[in-house]
Parts: sequence; structure tokens; C-alpha cells
Amino acid sequence: MKSNLIKQTITSNFILKTASLLAGYSLWFLLSQTQVVEQTVQVPVVWYDVPEGMIIKNQKDISVTVCHKRNQANYLSTALQAVHINAQQLTLGKNSIALTKDHFFVPADIKLVHCTPSLLSVDVYVQEKKA
Repeated sequence: MKSNLIKQTITSNFILKTASLLAGYSLWFLLSQTQVVEQTVQVPVVWYDVPEGMIIKNQKDISVTVCHKRNQANYLSTALQAVHINAQQLTLGKNSIALTKDHFFVPADIKLVHCTPSLLSVDVYVQEKKA
């Protein structure tokens, strides 16, 4: 009698319970994907248009904090891979470069919150040719 009552309770509303479970999971999934998160990643500095013989010494990695929707997290790993700086704008000696969003190739809907250091110190010299 008791086992029959338990079986009846479980099976009588099985479709309703399953539909409720699926609706709850779907609602949770939709709401969690639009949640805005802040993420900090370490990215290297990449120089392009480097003249022959120019040696550039700088800090290895930049810490970048971005704000994006949770569903863009996978895309962020391919979008934010490095800080890209044109070496043609450098002069010999010490240089300071203020890092802006232009140095990062990120989509418009991913917001750059902060980067450390925000001012990149660079030493530039020319390698002497060996005779």
C-alpha cells in the first residue's frame, strides 16, 4: 500500500515535473548568458613594422581587465591575444607609450576597463653590426 502511494505520487505528475525542470533550466541558461562579467587576462606586447637592427626592451606582459557578457568569454580568448604597437613611432632611447583601446584588437561590445601598466616604458637602441 505504501509503495503503491509513492509510485503513484511520482508518476502522476511526471510530465508536469519534467516540463517544470526544463523550463527552469532554460530560464537559468538564458539569464546566465546575458550576465555581464569582468575578466583580467595577461597579454604580451607585440611590435610591428620594426626597422632592421632596432632592439626594443620592454615589460613582457600587460594585465588587461575587460567587461563583457558571459557568452562572449570564448570569443575573448581569440580576440584579445596581444597589445599591438607600431615600432615606427619609437625614437632611440627611452619612450613612454600610453596604452589605449586602439592598441587592443577587441570588438566594440567588449569594453576595456583597465590595463596595467597604462603607461608602457620602452628602451630602444640599434644593434651594432658585427664586422
